[in-house]
Amino acid sequence: MKTSLQIVLTGASGYLGQHLLSHWMKDGGPKSESSFLSSSNEDVSSPDKIKILALYNRLEGFPTSVKEFKGSENVDVTVQSIDLTDVEAVNELGKSIFQVDESSTTTTTTVIVHTAAMSSPRVCQEDPNKANAINVPVHFFNAVSNCPMIALSTDQVYDGKQTPPGSLYKESDRNAVQPANAYGLSKLNMEQYLIEQRSNDRSPPLFLLRSSIILGPPAPFGGAHSTFFDFCQSQGGKGEATAFFTNEYRTVVSVQYVIQVIDDMILYSFATNTAAGSPHEEKMPMVYNMGGPFRVNRWDMAKAVFDHFGYESHLLQESEQTSPYSPLDISMDSTLLKQRKFGGPQHEPDSLEGLVKYVFS
Repeated sequence: MKTSLQIVLTGASGYLGQHLLSHWMKDGGPKSESSFLSSSNEDVSSPDKIKILALYNRLEGFPTSVKEFKGSENVDVTVQSIDLTDVEAVNELGKSIFQVDESSTTTTTTVIVHTAAMSSPRVCQEDPNKANAINVPVHFFNAVSNCPMIALSTDQVYDGKQTPPGSLYKESDRNAVQPANAYGLSKLNMEQYLIEQRSNDRSPPLFLLRSSIILGPPAPFGGAHSTFFDFCQSQGGKGEATAFFTNEYRTVVSVQYVIQVIDDMILYSFATNTAAGSPHEEKMPMVYNMGGPFRVNRWDMAKAVFDHFGYESHLLQESEQTSPYSPLDISMDSTLLKQRKFGGPQHEPDSLEGLVKYVFS
């Protein structure tokens, strides 16, 4: 039996979306070092063909950049601009995703990787209704409700008031899921909508990734937002004294690790759909913290970048975050991901200095 994997990637022109797309195009699709396609499913092999539908809202020149990218011949990429809040456009999209060739003997698994979002906390706070409409695109979710989905959430669903100070949030800390800002609330609303929609035991897999700040090299197709590390490099390179928060803590994560987590979840979903039975006897959890192995504040990150480039340390100044809309410490324990064999330590820098070296190598 021939098999096909169709990945529908939203937010393809964003920072994470570009890294995912370029990785799949270059490497011939998602790759996994876990056993989803081997020991647990001897009758399942890698897909014979991979199709990617890269959805984006707007970024001038993005389709051309993707077209000119030298990728694997095994991957067929279609780039499409769409507003996921446009009901008519989403209905047409749904029809095109599930078009079936009656003469084909290929079994196709469609997996949704949802990274599209209004992700600026400041912009979300200025217009919470718009943030909720964009970050909870219910018509799109309804159109693909029968597909496995991996959706990017945020660490900002947590309240930032963890006790004792310095301890790490776990997925089980439900009383702490009280967002301090409109961005976090919209992502929590997204989580709740999808969980309720897929609460049936027969529902396809759902993975909600509460991501920390994602750091890595520049977006490969250009035009996406820069990272906090880029800002630190820019300030140090200009020789400008800059104040960084010493009381705002995160468990930052590398884009390389995030890609591996998502790859593993895609191939788990493919194996589940293709094999006679699920590769795991029990139903997978839906919510996962996705942070790195170390807890750092903004000043720590800036110092690591300054040290890497040899910038003068007196340019680093200290300040404190005082906004009620910015949770102070939303550091997370991401053990559950590792327990479920998603991602791997070999893809995760073990120190802040190692992460900086990876980003700027």
